[in-house]
Amino acid sequence: MNVSLAVFSEWEKILTVYGWLLNNFITELLFSSGIVLIVLAGVLFSARSASVDSRGTQKQLEVRVAIVTIVLLFAFFPTLKINDVAVLHTAHHCPKSNDRVETPVISAQTKQQLDTEMSDLRIPVVWAFLHKLSAGIAYQIATSLDCFTDWTEIETVVRTNKIQDPAIVYEYSLFASRCYAQARYQYQTLGLQDSVNLPKADDLTYIGSRYYLATSGYYSDFLLPAHVARWQPNLVRSCQAWWEGEGVNKGLKYVLLDQATRQLSEGELSNILSLDGEEQQDFIIKAMLKSNPPNWESVAGTGVKATSHFGLNRDDISERISSALSQSYFLKKLVIYVQPLLLLTLYLLVPLFILGSCLSVKGILYYAVWFVSVQAIPTIYQLTSALDARIIEDLYQGLSLANADLGRLITAYIFTYLPFVLLIFLFLGLIRVIKANYSYRSN
Repeated sequence: MNVSLAVFSEWEKILTVYGWLLNNFITELLFSSGIVLIVLAGVLFSARSASVDSRGTQKQLEVRVAIVTIVLLFAFFPTLKINDVAVLHTAHHCPKSNDRVETPVISAQTKQQLDTEMSDLRIPVVWAFLHKLSAGIAYQIATSLDCFTDWTEIETVVRTNKIQDPAIVYEYSLFASRCYAQARYQYQTLGLQDSVNLPKADDLTYIGSRYYLATSGYYSDFLLPAHVARWQPNLVRSCQAWWEGEGVNKGLKYVLLDQATRQLSEGELSNILSLDGEEQQDFIIKAMLKSNPPNWESVAGTGVKATSHFGLNRDDISERISSALSQSYFLKKLVIYVQPLLLLTLYLLVPLFILGSCLSVKGILYYAVWFVSVQAIPTIYQLTSALDARIIEDLYQGLSLANADLGRLITAYIFTYLPFVLLIFLFLGLIRVIKANYSYRSN
């Protein structure tokens, strides 16, 4: 009989094929070396001795023999031929989103080699059933979820984005030195000068501060002049014009916004651009600048060095949120590569574990729990990502960079570690069901 397996990436396909190749090799080695027969004889002798000692019936011994036979035929020996390992794609469900897994496409030569390897690749009935069941459930969940924007991933990409153009790095550093540092120093020296435009604490540590832009005596009145290579003519006469743009000259704000969003996909970029209000754009820029400190120069006109006490882009809660989101983003990407490796390990250890459990059904059930739990890891991450996205949409109307508050910090940590909690509950729950079932039988 033939069977077709389903996976979610070319990477998983390669490891699945090699996992079952190793499984077939180990199974054949154990059988040809006589180890299987030795274990089988030991199990049957132990069962016969136990039956005699407990004055059991011949029927009990026959049941044990039947169980051992079923375990060998359906869980140990690979009897089903694998004729194909298909890669399932979920991106068609949500055109603007990526597949559940993003991995490089394998070459034509590798595909040909895999086809050759699969010419006589086999799998035991039990594990083929579990494999198809797990993949089917995962696919149904992935395609039945409402399309959502993974704001956590977008935020992490923005926060960790690096400015690549040296000219932009220099211009940003020059603006921070000539404009922001002078405004910050002036505010610390003179204090609040506008009782109408009350600044937020994190606004004062942002180079595009609304307070510095709207308050007289700050950006609008800072006369530079500063030479900017891309400016036509290349002489900028005020910080406000430099930041917001003037005539045909693009403001530094929009140059930095382009840098912040350049690594996003078309779908993610359209979601970013759909956000209303300049405030959202400011928070996107601020998030990127956290990982792009300027190269400070001497602050013009103040005689004070622009050092860390100016607190550019400093915000403790925001930085902690950034750390939590980065951990979540890293774990999601790590799962893409680690989960297939764990499955490969499970595939090749199947015959060793079955023999080590003395060909018992209980041992197979425990192994099946590990198998199902590992298969479920990406699906659990996808479910929590969808829930996180829905909460961000409802509470923050999209990008939560603009809401660096305690609530977002809590949700960031919850959705970083919630998949592990759910996975542990799934594992322990299935184990408990097995134990309860065996306890009921024994009574």
